[in-house]
Amino acid sequence: MFLQDTQTKSANDRIWPAKTKTSPKTGPQTDGAINIPALLGPRSWSRLPQAVRDRLANPVRAGESITYHGTMHKATATGFGKLMAIIARLAGAPVAHLTGPDVPCEVKLYHDKKRGGTVWERVYHFDSKTVRAATTKKAANDGSSLECFGNALGLGSGMVLDIFEAGTALHFVSRHFFIEIFGLRLKLPQVLNPGQPVVTHRDLGHGTFQFLMTVTHLLLGEIMFQDGTFHDPENAAC
Repeated sequence: MFLQDTQTKSANDRIWPAKTKTSPKTGPQTDGAINIPALLGPRSWSRLPQAVRDRLANPVRAGESITYHGTMHKATATGFGKLMAIIARLAGAPVAHLTGPDVPCEVKLYHDKKRGGTVWERVYHFDSKTVRAATTKKAANDGSSLECFGNALGLGSGMVLDIFEAGTALHFVSRHFFIEIFGLRLKLPQVLNPGQPVVTHRDLGHGTFQFLMTVTHLLLGEIMFQDGTFHDPENAAC
C-alpha cells in the first residue's frame, strides 16, 4: 500500500515493478550491504528525489551510524497482527507489538558486525514503555536482497525483498519468508506466511521523509499499519 497525493490506496491498487533485478552483478557491495543504486539501475535511481539518493546512496560502514528522529503518527494492528508481532519477537523483534498515535520514534542505521549488511533499528517511545524493533538488510551471495531477523543457535529467519522505485518513492516488498538453518535458507510455505510487509520511503521535502509500512495477510487483509514522518539529522529540530 503506497501513498499517492497523500491518499492511501487499497491493497489491490499497488504499483509493482515490471522486473526486479536480483543479479549478483549489480555492482560492488559494501560490507554485505545492499547496493541500492546498482540494484535499481541508473534510470530508476535517477527518478528518486535527490534527498532520497543522498540518504541511501552509500551503505553505513562499520563503526558508523546515522539516526533519524521523528514521530510515528499512526501505529495500528488488528488482533491477529498484534499476535503475529508478539510471536515475531521470538525471532528477533522485527516489528513493534504495541500500537498508538503520535509515538516519538527514532530510526538508527548501523553496520551488522555479525551478519554483514545494515541494521535498521526503530525505537518507539509508547506511553507505556519503549519498544525496539530491528532487522538487517543485506545482499546474499546469490544476488538476492534479504531482510534478516534474529539468529540464535544457528537458526535465523527473514524475507527475500523486491526493492524498486515507483511514483518517485522507494519500495521494499517482501517476496517470501524463509528460515535459515546453519546457513541453509529454506523458503517458508505460503500457507505459513504471516502477511506481506511493504515499506515505502517517500521524500516530503525540507529534510523530511515518510516511513510507511503495511502488512497484509492473504486471507485477513491488512493486519498492521504504520505511518510516520522523520527528519534528516541536520533537520532534527524541524
